[in-house]
Amino acid sequence: MGYTILQPIDTKRYTPMEGMEGPYMQRSGKVLYYDPVEGKYYDRDTDMYLETSEWEEHQ
Repeated sequence: MGYTILQPIDTKRYTPMEGMEGPYMQRSGKVLYYDPVEGKYYDRDTDMYLETSEWEEHQ
């Protein structure tokens, strides 16, 4: 199994968020945060949590 080199995250736009893990770059180019309280990934650009099926689309 190989690996993929992803683009660097824009650290000025995607800063750490209190209570969240990340930011994490997805293969799709989407940057997401993980909220351990909700148990879901959060999209800062849309201000919405992703359902599992939506998160899998960005893998």
